[in-house]
Amino acid sequence: MNTATTATTATTATTPTRTLFRYEWLRTRSMLAIVTGLAALAILFCAALIAVDWTVFSTLAAGVGIMVVMGFTPVMQIVLAVDYWRSSYGASGYLTQTIPVKGGRIFTVKMLWAVIVTTVSLVVTLILGCVLWAGFAAGNEQVTGLGDMFRELRAALGDSSVPAWLMISVLVGGYLATLVAPVQYYFSISLGKERWLQTLGAGGPVLVFFLLGMVSQVVALVGLFAIPVGVTGDSTGWTLGGYSFLDEISREPGVTSPYESMMPLGFIPPMIILVVLCLWRTVYSWNRKVELE
Repeated sequence: MNTATTATTATTATTPTRTLFRYEWLRTRSMLAIVTGLAALAILFCAALIAVDWTVFSTLAAGVGIMVVMGFTPVMQIVLAVDYWRSSYGASGYLTQTIPVKGGRIFTVKMLWAVIVTTVSLVVTLILGCVLWAGFAAGNEQVTGLGDMFRELRAALGDSSVPAWLMISVLVGGYLATLVAPVQYYFSISLGKERWLQTLGAGGPVLVFFLLGMVSQVVALVGLFAIPVGVTGDSTGWTLGGYSFLDEISREPGVTSPYESMMPLGFIPPMIILVVLCLWRTVYSWNRKVELE
């Protein structure tokens, strides 16, 4: 009896979250599918033009194709940010805010949906990049095919002196860095739509986003000074060591720097703290300060 009651309670508790995810999927799938379809068609068209090697058109197609590949994930995130604005604070915000679920949970689902879409977008970006690369290989004999490219990449990684932990750290760090944009967008929109900034209309979120960008730069700069740590290495090994940002920026031109081959890491901890603060403040806004247009 107790087991059945517990199972029923657990199912009931998870139902709202599943329903919220379903709402996100149903509401955004058309826009995301349109963007993905347009990007795929653009890449196929550009790859075909590059493959036939028409001087002017192929050069133009190469530039457009590279921009599409590089901009696909950011555009998908912007599409989600626009939907976040409209579904949370715009005309359809009333439907969202009347859902019998705490605001913090609604935001959490929206944020997790952005993580899912970003992750899938990165995979699609890789596929689009491979298609475009195939076009380059077909139009230029000096460009290796996809199979040869992957074999050369695997061989280069195998022969590299960079340790596996550093490669994994860079990949994970790069992936997490792509998730910063949705956090910034959602924070700026939520804070900008609070009562004390709502009189600015659309200018509220824009102002917050602009100020957040400035704060991010200052926080990163302070971190470089406050946490003088960097990573360096060569064929003999990779280690953490001291890094003086002040010495690096104040050295005279032409003077060899002891930190020339070192990558500074001091900006990372404060940026992580800033992202966490943005998430916390957005949750607080959803729970306490929701104001519709």
